[in-house]
Amino acid sequence: MSKLFRWGGYFASAVLIAFGAGSVVAGGLGFVEVRDAIAREHITATPDAAEIGVDLEPGEAITTGAEAKEFSEIIRTHALEATGG
Repeated sequence: MSKLFRWGGYFASAVLIAFGAGSVVAGGLGFVEVRDAIAREHITATPDAAEIGVDLEPGEAITTGAEAKEFSEIIRTHALEATGG
């Protein structure tokens, strides 16, 4: 019975290591896909970006996930203005 548990532990460890490696690869592929998709859109910050208080310069190209997150604040502000809150 002891050998069975030992081999079961080895197998479980190998499965978890493979799962972890696969997760790292999937995360990297997701990062690259998001970056490429954002760059294809050719989105730029609006002229009122400085007034809204985001960390983007007016007309700056949005090319990363962090910049897209900042740009979402611009979109949110404009949506709230358009709908009256």
